[in-house]
Amino acid sequence: MAAWDDPTRGASVLEPLLAATTLVDSRWFARFLAGKEEAERRGVLPAWQELPSGAEVSLTSLRAYTGVDLPIIFLSYPWLSREHPDPTGVLFASLLPLLEACNRYCDSEAGGAGASFGVFVDFMALPQRGYSTGYDADHDDRTAEQIERFRRGLGTIGIWYSARHTYTVCLDGELPAGAANTTPYSRRGWCLFERMLASLVKNCNCLLQLSSLDGRLRGANSEWAWFDLISQAAAKRPPPLPPDQFEGFLLSGVEKEEALAGSGIKFTCGKDLTDVVIPQYAESFLSLLGAARALDFSSLGWTDADGAGLAAALSYAATRGALSKLEKLDLYNNDLTGATVLTLWIGNTHHDERAAKGPLGGEGRHHWTCYVEARLLGQSAAQGMQAIEWVEFELHPTFKNRFRMVTRPKSGTRFEFQATGWGCFDIGLKVKLAPGQAGAEAVQRPHAFTHELCFDEDAPETYAVYHAVLSS
Repeated sequence: MAAWDDPTRGASVLEPLLAATTLVDSRWFARFLAGKEEAERRGVLPAWQELPSGAEVSLTSLRAYTGVDLPIIFLSYPWLSREHPDPTGVLFASLLPLLEACNRYCDSEAGGAGASFGVFVDFMALPQRGYSTGYDADHDDRTAEQIERFRRGLGTIGIWYSARHTYTVCLDGELPAGAANTTPYSRRGWCLFERMLASLVKNCNCLLQLSSLDGRLRGANSEWAWFDLISQAAAKRPPPLPPDQFEGFLLSGVEKEEALAGSGIKFTCGKDLTDVVIPQYAESFLSLLGAARALDFSSLGWTDADGAGLAAALSYAATRGALSKLEKLDLYNNDLTGATVLTLWIGNTHHDERAAKGPLGGEGRHHWTCYVEARLLGQSAAQGMQAIEWVEFELHPTFKNRFRMVTRPKSGTRFEFQATGWGCFDIGLKVKLAPGQAGAEAVQRPHAFTHELCFDEDAPETYAVYHAVLSS
């Protein structure tokens, strides 16, 4: 099956975005950087308005790809000047071996000569100021249609960078001598945004940093095999950063930079931070974790501090209704000392009692059970339930005894309360973790949740509300 047609890889979400975002063909891009296309430009990128015919990747070429993940490469890089990202062509010259490697991969085993990767470079992907009639600091020379295309493309940038099966390549090495803007990658606001987006749910080896190759891309032996290259360039991903912490991190960094140049995070345009970066990160964070059935954080060299960061991110998502579909969390081959993952699940079951009609002749009463489960990754249900000390159920005011404390799990697998009634209502729950569990000491009071009692046949039976990474 072609990768583009595999429903698990997400191409159906990305394809409509091509209407406002231009991806260049990896084969054209490699020829351009090698001086075989547009040789007179000497490797200096054309703006979107200057792209020649044949530069844009075709949907046919993307659909012809049969390799792993998706044939999409998004570049995260620092602009070297305000008017042009790479005025001398030095920065992007380092990409040539990577492009040649992915093209050889297509030729040999991933679709043949008809397949190509699509490459996103913002300068060539979206209409740029100064390249329609000429640059004027006080006037945007783009047409209304071009400005609208730019707005639409910029509005979906987070979807591209954060997609699980697209490649994000960070040009994070030392900047060329003489660059007008010498702020390093690590202090560029847009670069940090792009990299953090790519760290959320990205598939194994889909986040790459060229600095990991120690300059070998410029060496004489550039005949890299695609999988060797991405294996050596694979970046260490930090735990996903909750949106509130992400916002605080960037705002604090910008304040430092304003107080002392060179000490914090730099945005060329301040409105980008508040109008694009912060809201797009929050939206991507919740939508990606909300849709995820599996999260793979294996072999990242994480320590217990990273595990605590992951727990904070998962808890942020769970308390906002995300993680309802999560079934697998892979932390294999990290330095988490005896770590496992605690997940609290809440739900209810029910069945109709048809023989007993309601006072108004309704469909009858429902016998229902509301419950809380604690699951420890890789351990038995009984072991998981030892993580809970007690659960309190807060019922509808019509119940004579609204607050029901349960201190022992039924059959060793769940804390539950059963009742019979006609209507649905919100059930308040307080869950007290047993001493020694993550969150039990840091939060002395119980964790509080609300469950909407539901009798719909198509409603999910359980959903996750809290995650913590536990270490022995």
